[in-house]
Amino acid sequence: MACDYYGDILVPDFWYRAAQEFRDPEFLWAAAQTSIGPEPPIGEDQDEMRRQWKNAYARRFAWFIEHGIEPKPPETGSSIGLLSPTIYRIKERL
Repeated sequence: MACDYYGDILVPDFWYRAAQEFRDPEFLWAAAQTSIGPEPPIGEDQDEMRRQWKNAYARRFAWFIEHGIEPKPPETGSSIGLLSPTIYRIKERL
């Protein structure tokens, strides 16, 4: 019996849900990084790519835009310990 791994698919959804639950800009940053990637750098050859990225961000993260929450890189840097179970309690969903 084989077991399918959905980690790569579920990771962006997890961070999205955590960001929404706690209204946390650092979790929103993690959600954006895992779902649509980092914002392209500014440059004359990057205008079209930046426009596409901003459109994708507006579609995927409309709820956060409506609530005035903007992504912010974690002050401690991105790491496996960004989500601490002693600080954030995430309810289980079945």
